[in-house]
Formats: sequence, structure tokens, C-alpha cells
Amino acid sequence: MLTCYVCSTKIGEISDISKCFENFVSQALGLLARFYATDLR
Repeated sequence: MLTCYVCSTKIGEISDISKCFENFVSQALGLLARFYATDLR
């Protein structure tokens, strides 16, 4: 996320930041889902 933030700030475009944030959120959700799936078994 930090790399994402730095990269987006360097570019300085809001659209890139939101796109990057969406990417991060979806990845985080995927990780959480995988974690819970293995944890519940």
C-alpha cells in the first residue's frame, strides 16, 4: 500500500490513486477470504 501511495503521489493523478486503492482493497479482501477459508477448516 505504501508503494502504491508513493507511486500515485509521484504521478499526482486522483484517478490513479482511486484505481490503485481499488486494487489494494480487492487484494486485501482476497487475502482475508483465503485466510478465513483456511482458518475455518
